[in-house]
Amino acid sequence: MHANISKIQWVNSDGGPLILIPKIKKNIWQGDLDPNHYNAACMEKDYLSILNIKNTSVIILGDEPLPTFSITENNALFIMRNYWINDEDYLEKDITNIINKYEKLLILETSYIQSYEKEWVMFDSAYNFTNAQEKVSIILPDSNCKIYTCKYEESNASFLLHIFLPNK
Repeated sequence: MHANISKIQWVNSDGGPLILIPKIKKNIWQGDLDPNHYNAACMEKDYLSILNIKNTSVIILGDEPLPTFSITENNALFIMRNYWINDEDYLEKDITNIINKYEKLLILETSYIQSYEKEWVMFDSAYNFTNAQEKVSIILPDSNCKIYTCKYEESNASFLLHIFLPNK
């Protein structure tokens, strides 16, 4: 695996958690236009939570509102949330290390998602899809995924990871 960091699309937050929602249902989420949506996202305490909004699963990326990007490799989706990085010149090496060594990382949480929708979008929960400045398309590796949340920390960088794998 050789990460192509020139194609990475970062998503940042204005303070609230990021969400993932099926692309076809993206307009269900109203962010702070419907305080029930945004407040529900902000109340989540886990690193990753799944809310049901109007019969749609919405994934909340809790903890801190970290700069985030995704990489798909070997039938796995890696949502990588950056705590800190000393030198961006090592980012490609860190991503490669994460993907090659993720099975050895300590698992903090395990979640499951089942969705017939494989195309999702990620954006700041404070906004609805139309008003979100940054948004990234995401493809789930399977309609039934196990999600491991782990931390990766080396001398150059620290990441919170959500690793989506087919749940076979």
